[in-house]
Amino acid sequence: MLIEKGNLSLSRAKKEKTLAFSQLRVAFQGAGSRTQGTQPRYAYTGKWQGSLTTPAGQSSLDLTGALQFPTSGPFNLFADAVSASGKLSANGIGGQASGKLSLNTQANTLEAKELSGQLLTKDASASFTGSVSGTRLDANPAWDASLSVSTGNLRALLAQWGMLPSSLPQQALRQAQIKAKIRADESILRLSELEGRVDDTRLAGQIEGTKGTPPHWTAKLRLGTLRLGDYLPASSKYAQPSTPWQTEWLRKVQLDGDLSVERLVIARIPHENLTVPVTIKNGVLTADPIKARVAGGTAGAGLRAEGTAGGLLARLRYTLSAVNVLTLCKERGQEQLLSGTGSLDADVSGLLRSGADIPAALSGTLNFVIRNGELDAKKPGPMSRFSSLSASGALSKGILTTRDLNLSGGLSVRGQGSINLINKTLNYALNVTGPGIPEIPVRYYGSLDAPQRSFNATGILANVFNSIGSGVLNILDIVVSAPLRLLAP
Repeated sequence: MLIEKGNLSLSRAKKEKTLAFSQLRVAFQGAGSRTQGTQPRYAYTGKWQGSLTTPAGQSSLDLTGALQFPTSGPFNLFADAVSASGKLSANGIGGQASGKLSLNTQANTLEAKELSGQLLTKDASASFTGSVSGTRLDANPAWDASLSVSTGNLRALLAQWGMLPSSLPQQALRQAQIKAKIRADESILRLSELEGRVDDTRLAGQIEGTKGTPPHWTAKLRLGTLRLGDYLPASSKYAQPSTPWQTEWLRKVQLDGDLSVERLVIARIPHENLTVPVTIKNGVLTADPIKARVAGGTAGAGLRAEGTAGGLLARLRYTLSAVNVLTLCKERGQEQLLSGTGSLDADVSGLLRSGADIPAALSGTLNFVIRNGELDAKKPGPMSRFSSLSASGALSKGILTTRDLNLSGGLSVRGQGSINLINKTLNYALNVTGPGIPEIPVRYYGSLDAPQRSFNATGILANVFNSIGSGVLNILDIVVSAPLRLLAP
């Protein structure tokens, strides 16, 4: 049977939905019979083939088994676990699937078991297995599914649908294996018993969204190891991406969620057993209190971000307490090792339009203290040993200024200066004293990566300074550079 240029009814509801087609073809090869009983039916057993061509694309369906129709009354179609295979191509995306199909148009139900298939694009593919069932197909369909999906070309799939950020690093979103139970109807979408892996990160949990103004989502997710730097937009050494952030979505959704991560690496700092409660309401994202373990100590944080017409109004608080600094240096893979017990307290805020506003648009405070350690843990000794290394500072327009750098130990150092976080330079003035060393002023300036050193000493002071040797000078270099390297991304 061939029908050209028509409309196919998709619903029996009052507001009937139709699908325009240019060609509909149905073929059957087999035999028919009439069943017995109080509700006799015509049963046609054999091979059924159907194809449909629409402006959007093409589809085909092959069935092997018995299709039944009523002998009288309204037209209906019945199938019980018939072998089925189908193909679909539309808008550059193709798919194919096979399984066992059951259908009852009188009860408006459909079920597909033992499903397996593929989703295909020009550059990528995804495979899936599982089962799908639907009820109330005539009016407000409700769908239940248990599916497993995997792809080794996740980036290409997301790019096909316009969902891949252009600045995302190449190592991000390479592959995924996900399985979940799914419930969807006109008012709810639920993913339960969710588990799988994206790249090298394991995940599990559940997500649920309910219809409303705005839609309300709840989520509870557990992740394994996640290296956040693998997913942050790529940037040059001195510039962040200037693409404006879109914040309107914050007012179009409501969220209550809980996230836990076994190991989250941020700025090369591993955070163990991280917990994050997240809410989005009335355009404000809040994550507070954030808790984790870092190098034998604790980390805490709080984030508030509000979408405004001028950008993202954000505030971040971050603390470290009782951290083993030597362990932290090793975990970060630093060549220079500092030891001691450290604490940090940072509080920054600002109106951000894009990543390019960081750090220029931020203001706030930062202070740290490290107690009872070695400036050079590889070569411990009297000049390296200290009881306290501390500083506090104020951040404004990308410049961090401190007036109380203080080292108490084999050497005594007092200092003040500034760090320009935008062009990555510093300018510090120190006063240094120690056993047999009169107070000598020393200046550090230039790039953060390789600061230059000069000292203002003449006559006897110059002779003393030259006589103390390179060891003390190296210790001074560490006083300036160690905190910077410890905190640098």
